[in-house]
Amino acid sequence: MTNNPTAQLPSVLITRPRAAAERFAAELLNECPRLNIVISPVLAIAPTGELPELSQYEGVIFTSPNAVERFSASTIADGCHCFCVGDTTAEAARQIGFSAISAGGDSTDLIDLIESGPTKGRMVHIRGGHSRGRIAQRLSDMGRPCDTAVVYDQIEKTLNEKAKQLFSANIPVIVPIFSPRTAELFLKQIQPSIQTYIVAMSQSIAQVFAKTPDINCSIAKSPDQKAMQQSVVRLLRDANLLEPLAKHH
Repeated sequence: MTNNPTAQLPSVLITRPRAAAERFAAELLNECPRLNIVISPVLAIAPTGELPELSQYEGVIFTSPNAVERFSASTIADGCHCFCVGDTTAEAARQIGFSAISAGGDSTDLIDLIESGPTKGRMVHIRGGHSRGRIAQRLSDMGRPCDTAVVYDQIEKTLNEKAKQLFSANIPVIVPIFSPRTAELFLKQIQPSIQTYIVAMSQSIAQVFAKTPDINCSIAKSPDQKAMQQSVVRLLRDANLLEPLAKHH
């Protein structure tokens, strides 16, 4: 899925966990077949802990497909409502049998969705070891009791040499970033330059780069994978980075 780097051609570095990175790369290559893509995750997903018994709960909350992937059709409890932060997570939940509702946004949108819904009983937020948004606490404080179940961990990884070489090759490098923690881990390893173009999925991610000098940072129109893909393609076009791709033979 990764082509050989070519001088002056723009490249895209994808730092998501491997499976999600491969899916995102395939979508980008469908739009820009000549695009050089390097995959180098800064996080690896590792299952941890026991799954909660969903029959104890009236509602289950997912904020990542990584949490959904720990479940199967046999673990789904009848009558347990399923709330998801975004469309990608909701689709993953539906594929194994949940009747999932997407908030189509961020943690605040998710809480608003739950607050306006019929679910009054105890819920459980199923998540990774590193999580933001304090969803369970915020819901509980609102009178919607919610437990937390950690079912996977996000283990820090070092960028590979191919990824590091992109930043010494004097070529434009686009880096789509999907979480604040990924942004922080990226900045621990790379000092972005004027040739680095960050595409942030949310304002909270963009804020991580706010103190980085000479950085180009744009925010996707909505916090989902499709908007991130469109933002990368739009950036290629608006920054005239598609031209060398078109001229290259």
